[in-house]
Order: sequence, then C-alpha cells, then structure tokens
Amino acid sequence: MVLYDKIPLKNGLTLELWDDSREGALGFWTVIAIARCKIEVKDEYFKEFGSPLDWYSPFVKKVGHYLVYQQRKQRRMIPLKEKKNVFETMTERLKRHIIPYISKENFPKNFVLEKFRQTFLRSPDLLS
Repeated sequence: MVLYDKIPLKNGLTLELWDDSREGALGFWTVIAIARCKIEVKDEYFKEFGSPLDWYSPFVKKVGHYLVYQQRKQRRMIPLKEKKNVFETMTERLKRHIIPYISKENFPKNFVLEKFRQTFLRSPDLLS
C-alpha cells in the first residue's frame, strides 16, 4: 500500500488516502482506494455509562487504544493507461462523501461508542 494523501480534519482527526492497487492478469489492474482514519479511544467517551473506567479499561484491553474507520473502493479490469485517472476519481468521490461525515465534532466519540456497543452491550459475557 502506498500513502496517497493525508488530510487534517477540523475535529483533530487525519484522513489518510491509500493506494492498494494491484496488477492482475493480462496487464489489467484492480484499482483500490482506501480511506482510513485512526481514532483514539478516550475514557471521557464512557461517562454516560456511569464510571468511565468500569467500561473504558475492559474495552481498551479488548480492542486497544485506537480504532480505525475505513472505507474501501475497488474497480477491476482497468487498463494501465486509465489507472491513474480511475484512482483519482475514486479518491475524490471518497473525500466528497466521507469528509463531511467524519469531520463532525462528535464523530470520534460516536464511532468509539458504537464499537463499544457492538463489542460489549450486545455480548455482555465479553466483559469477564
């Protein structure tokens, strides 16, 4: 994978755009654009659940101190001469759709808490 661009967002996150394109059969390419954003898991996000450390510590133990938001777009059978243009079109589309969503002030907290709900509140036995 090759880092294509880094875009700082107004909420403190950084959107990374990656090129994971691969050459396939007969000289055609699978063009893959990945938008990725690393999000820190903060204890302050867990205040609504009572004592933040009661939930934060087991969650961090399970998933780590960072989560990754990621979107991946792919197109197959692209001739080499069209590869660059296809990739740039894909990344522009990703930026146009993702940046308004992940740059919201409450996105990091909401993303972390949704992963928390998926991990623990839907499977409470994972706390032990």
